Amino acid sequence: MLRCGRHHSKRLQELWSRLGEEEFEFVVLESVTNSTKEMRVARELHWIEQAGSLNTHISDGAGFTIRPEDADARREIMLAKMAADPALAEFLTDRGKKLARLSRSPESRAAMSHHTKRRWKDPEEAQRLRAGLERRWQDPEEHRRAAERITSDDYKEVRKQRAASLAATWADPEKNAKLKESRAKRWADPEAKERQAAKMRAIWAACRGES
Repeated sequence: MLRCGRHHSKRLQELWSRLGEEEFEFVVLESVTNSTKEMRVARELHWIEQAGSLNTHISDGAGFTIRPEDADARREIMLAKMAADPALAEFLTDRGKKLARLSRSPESRAAMSHHTKRRWKDPEEAQRLRAGLERRWQDPEEHRRAAERITSDDYKEVRKQRAASLAATWADPEKNAKLKESRAKRWADPEAKERQAAKMRAIWAACRGES
C-alpha cells in the first residue's frame, strides 16, 4: 500500500513518499504466541506508548483514541459536508437516533455491562482504564469541551429525558426492588465502600485546593 501511495496512515505515507523506501526498516518488536485478542491489543498499546505512532488512532493508556487534531479535522469536514448536503445531514441524524435506540435496548445494555465489568475485573486493564481517565481529565481542553456539552440546549433536553426515565424506573415496583437490592449489595461490599470513600475524599480535597 505504501508503494502504491494508498496507505491508511497519511503521516506514514507522506514520510514514505518524501524520504523513499530505502530510509525505512521493518522490525518485529515482539512475538506473542497463544494469546487472546485482549492480550494482543494490550501489547500493541504498550509498544505504541513506548515507541510512538504515526497512526490516526494512538494509545491513551487505556485503549485507542483518535488524535485531537485529527478528531477536530474530521469534525470540521463532516460539518461542512452536512451544511452543503441537507439529505446527508438528515440521514446522519436519523442514523444517530437509531443507534441511540439500539444502545438502549436490553440486549445491548446487557452486552455493554458484561464487557465493562470484565474489563474492570482485570487488574491490568483496570489500571489502564484509570490511567486513561486521569490523563483525560488533566487536559484543560477536555474540561472546556465537557463544559460546552453540559451547558448546551441538546444536553439539557437529554437530562430531562434521563430524569423522566429514572423517575419511571423508580416508580416501577419490580425495577424499584432490583435497584434497592443492587444498592444494598454494593454498599455491603467493604472494597466498594472504600473505593467510593477514596473517590469522595479526592473530590473534596480538589475542591479545597489541596494536592
